[in-house]
Formats: sequence, C-alpha cells, structure tokens
Amino acid sequence: MVPAAPPAKCEIALPVWCIREGAYEIVSQFSKHNAYRRVWIIRGFFKPSSPLIVREPYGCRQGLSDQAEALTFDKHIKWGGKEWNRMTVQLKKDGSCNIELLVPPFSEDPTGEAFFGGLALVQRCMTTSCDGDSLGPLRGRFEMAWRDSRE
Repeated sequence: MVPAAPPAKCEIALPVWCIREGAYEIVSQFSKHNAYRRVWIIRGFFKPSSPLIVREPYGCRQGLSDQAEALTFDKHIKWGGKEWNRMTVQLKKDGSCNIELLVPPFSEDPTGEAFFGGLALVQRCMTTSCDGDSLGPLRGRFEMAWRDSRE
C-alpha cells in the first residue's frame, strides 16, 4: 500500500483562504481598487512568467469559508497593463468573500501553469487551523472557457 501524501500546509494563511506551500514566489500588495483589500501574485515553479493573481475583497479577513462555488468566468479583463481571464469564486455563502482569480489567456500560457498550478495553490479555510480543500477541483467549471480564450 502506498502511503498517503502529507496534508498540504499553508505558506500564507488568512481567515477564509490560504496560499499553500509550493509557490516559487508570492507577492502581496495593497489594492488600488477600493473593492479589494489586497492583491496577491503567485508564481509557480515551472513557468514563473505566468502568475496567478488573486484579488481579495475585504470580507475575506473575517470568519471561515463555508463553501467554494465557481461563479463566473470573464475574458479580456484589464489589470496591470495586461489582459487577463477572471474567475470569480465564492468562499462564503453571504457573498462577502468572492475572490477573483486572474490568469493569462490560453494563448499566453498554453501549458496552464497559472490555471492548473496556481488554482491548486489556493485553498479555502474551513477551520481556524485552515483545514480545507484546494480550489483545484473548480478548474472543471472554468477549463472550457479558459481554453477558448485564445484571442
């Protein structure tokens, strides 16, 4: 019998979500947009030029996650002088923590480093010790739209 992998640990833990260990680089900056508290830039090990951007609203610093629901996928979102695809994920049923995940269009990151690897590094916190699931399983709800974002 093969032993189970050790549980993932959080590198950066916030009350409602965390960034798991395994990123090449994590950068946090205050948001210039008043709807968001912080912007997190997460670069994976294999293609650090393709980051996952997490825009964190103010409501993600109180309480715990009580769901992980894929809400919307939008193309051609401008941020930081570039175009991105935006996935919105609801982590609290009351709507106070709907994080936005920005990934490069498929044409700029066809291996999906930000889409596949980045989403696996984001985890919801269902307990005060941040036990919870990665957002990786939500990829299925967004993958077709992401692959269609070639233009």
